[in-house]
Amino acid sequence: HFLGMVDKEKERKMANYLLRQQTKEGSWSIWYGGPGDLSTTIEAYFALKLAGYPADHIAMHKAREFILAKGGILKARVFTKIFLALFGEFSWLGVPSMPIELMLLPNWAYFNLYELSSWSRATIIPLSVVMSTRPVCKLPPHARVQELYVRPPRPTDYTFTKENGIITWKNFFIGVDHLLKVYESSPIRPFKKRATEVAEQWILDHQEPTGDWGGIQPAMLNAVLALHCLGYASDHPVMAKGLAALDNFCVEDDD
Repeated sequence: HFLGMVDKEKERKMANYLLRQQTKEGSWSIWYGGPGDLSTTIEAYFALKLAGYPADHIAMHKAREFILAKGGILKARVFTKIFLALFGEFSWLGVPSMPIELMLLPNWAYFNLYELSSWSRATIIPLSVVMSTRPVCKLPPHARVQELYVRPPRPTDYTFTKENGIITWKNFFIGVDHLLKVYESSPIRPFKKRATEVAEQWILDHQEPTGDWGGIQPAMLNAVLALHCLGYASDHPVMAKGLAALDNFCVEDDD
């Protein structure tokens, strides 16, 4: 949907699969037989909305009850919020900052991308490109999921909390995030262009001959999204190989 290239027949099959995996309580779990997971349930609900299922469908009603009982979108994990932000259903201001300039930190720096594991780098580097551009693909009204908020978001949802005291690690990292957001909003970012070029080249250099990145789905998905944000057309050879790799990652049944 984000790239504007939906295969309706595959989408129908994916929706059918999701509905078969829904638990009796209306949720979806991370593993077979596991407990309902809030973020996974939000993502499944959103996918079904994109596939055309109305909010008053029985499966959607059950899922929504579970989601709202667990706190709604504001309690979801960061990756879920990023998926929603891509479509304007969550504010990019509520997503933790990750300046693209981190690409330029030398290996000897206390924090640098090569302190992360290989699979983490392959996931985070393209994601930093997406987060630096903050794209929004507007949805038609029927596909929106604002009903998954317990209440409308407020600016204070993304600021300091007193629940465990003022001086806490949580408030420390919230403070750091606020400072990074001030920096990211500045029109003066002399190293952003260079950092973006380095990230783009990293993505291109690390695509496997099979078209994937590290053989893991998050890295593959984020790389395709990042290249799209950088202006690569869907029929560009790198994009075509990446999309084919994602397609090959799926096992398709007959229904």
